[in-house]
Amino acid sequence: QPVLTIITTNEERELPLPFLRRCLVLEIEMDTNEQTREQWMAERGRLHFKENIAESVYLSAAKRVWEQRIKAGELNQYQPGLAEYLDLLGALFHAPKNTQDTVLEKIACYALKKG
Repeated sequence: QPVLTIITTNEERELPLPFLRRCLVLEIEMDTNEQTREQWMAERGRLHFKENIAESVYLSAAKRVWEQRIKAGELNQYQPGLAEYLDLLGALFHAPKNTQDTVLEKIACYALKKG
């Protein structure tokens, strides 16, 4: 049976050219429109966590990720992305929905600053 293998990379290292010749490469670029980008991230969050996260938190967390991403880029530090966004939502998963906004405010700085 043919097998489909998906390999992801954050462009941290070069992949060998013979390997790349055998691949279909899909580069995912983030939308430059802030609102569209936050909606895209929120949709990814909903796929993972469904109704377990308050709706307002999906967008609020996405906004925080991109604010920190811009700051980190200016300081030439690690820029958080979708993985950190999902980690942040995962940390809120067991918190009651009516407290998730408050918990997000308290933990976002720890989840998003990597350098």
